[in-house]
Amino acid sequence: MTDSSGDQIKIKDWSGVKDHEFYIAGYQLTMPSSNVVVKVNFKNLEPEQVFPIKYETDGGEIIGTVEKEYVGGQNIILTDNVIKEGYEFAGWYESDEFNGSIVTQISKDETGDKVFYAKWTKKE
Repeated sequence: MTDSSGDQIKIKDWSGVKDHEFYIAGYQLTMPSSNVVVKVNFKNLEPEQVFPIKYETDGGEIIGTVEKEYVGGQNIILTDNVIKEGYEFAGWYESDEFNGSIVTQISKDETGDKVFYAKWTKKE
């Protein structure tokens, strides 16, 4: 649904005002035999924001398909199905210096472009 300015909106809630009672269940209204005033409250919907995801594998290969973008507000689990001959995958990091903790997901609270760096340990 759009308002007169073209913004996306949705019904937040609604209620009826009248001398007589009437029944509202979800978005269904059982009307009485007399006139009734219905008050509708709307809220603006934020447009979905889509952000790119880039994987720096340092010569490794991601097996299968991976998310190459995500919508803000959704959880994304990062794949650990990554291979490199002679090495064992040691996780994704947000820094090419592998500072901080291993990243296993993009949480629903995160937004913005993401770049993840694969860390490798040499097999013995």
